[in-house]
Amino acid sequence: MIQPSWPGTLPMSPANPGDDSGDILQSWLELASSYVKSIDSNHLVYTGLSGLFGTSTPQLLQLNSNISGYYTPYTSIPYDPACNGNDYARNIATPDIDMASLHLYPTVAPYWTQYLQQQVQTIFNLAEAAGKPLIVDEFNLQRPIAQRNEGLQLIYGLLQNTTSPVAGSCVWMVSSPSYPDYDGFEIYLTENATAMSQPTPSNTVAQQAVINGQNAQFRNFEAALSCVLRRNQQQPANGSWPYVDGWDTTLSIIRSAAAVFNSSSLQ
Repeated sequence: MIQPSWPGTLPMSPANPGDDSGDILQSWLELASSYVKSIDSNHLVYTGLSGLFGTSTPQLLQLNSNISGYYTPYTSIPYDPACNGNDYARNIATPDIDMASLHLYPTVAPYWTQYLQQQVQTIFNLAEAAGKPLIVDEFNLQRPIAQRNEGLQLIYGLLQNTTSPVAGSCVWMVSSPSYPDYDGFEIYLTENATAMSQPTPSNTVAQQAVINGQNAQFRNFEAALSCVLRRNQQQPANGSWPYVDGWDTTLSIIRSAAAVFNSSSLQ
């Protein structure tokens, strides 16, 4: 699957923290996609969505607990992903958005083991109902490796066996051996990677204070907190990630899935 060129891509993982109505982001997507189409109608337009359900589909809000594509600014306070400002069913139905998308990063067990299949199938169904092909353009699980491999096998199984219009998928992310695994998502093509499991570079207290202030403003923490306190329904899914290597099984899963997809595309 070839990702659309960047000029046709609206923001990746867009959000508007604090707006649980989803109206502001939806209005922006409609305006931006319409404008792009008005100046270039020959290219596909899409935006990379984290699969967060909104208040237009209240019966699906419970599945948000399985999606870690939202940013949790206050891990000590019960968090509702609807406060991220997304509304997946409305977002993908935007007339000038040509493809549905999904960034899939399941949280720790038991959430992903209990709800992943239902969540993904629901997104498949919504894309089909909207008449849009779906690309799962980012997906992975954090370590431990055994949990990641089990999750990848489940996700690839869903992709291979669905009758919905899934147009492609792309695991996040394959890294060079020297690239540090800052977040536990990197996949290396060798067991001899020299920079696995490196911590995020530390900042001085002054540097971190500046970064925190910038993040608070950019991510609209104050509005997000207000929304969280008002809704106060769901607990954040937190977990520790032991760094255990063993890339051979992970790579085998990905290669096997790729072989199946390539074989199917040739028929």
